[in-house]
Amino acid sequence: MRTYLLPLILLMLGMSGSVTAADNETWKITSLEVPPYASSKMANGGNAIASLRNTLAKQGIELNVEYLPWQDAIEKAEQPGYLGYYPAWLSEIKPGFIASPTIFNSQLAVLTNQQNEQAFDNLEKLFNDNKVAVVDSYVYPGYIENIIQAYDDSIIRVATDE
Repeated sequence: MRTYLLPLILLMLGMSGSVTAADNETWKITSLEVPPYASSKMANGGNAIASLRNTLAKQGIELNVEYLPWQDAIEKAEQPGYLGYYPAWLSEIKPGFIASPTIFNSQLAVLTNQQNEQAFDNLEKLFNDNKVAVVDSYVYPGYIENIIQAYDDSIIRVATDE
């Protein structure tokens, strides 16, 4: 089995207003359960949360995260005392929030169970020659969304990346 990795999503922190870092400051945000990126069940809170926590710790900022279902996380992040929600794709930054610079990138993997390894010259060939599973709730970059739409007969839509 061969894995092909492509950069895929930007995870951003939405913040209402600007905040100046100070020693021993605590920021409170909301998040969702989307392992391995964000999860209350993981020791590090999830890989994206750990990356954000480490980035903020360098500025003397402690991070408190409240994990909620996604829509609840967005709504609660608007309440006083919360600075925003994380992680989010650029397309998920709601009005009134400001996206931070990229904090963490995840990957898009192409996996095959075929005995012979294949190299794909381009994504069109991959989608034309194979059934491809995509996570239905994900918002992919425009060029991938266009290919997904163009090769709809090759698509298997799944609820999660598990």
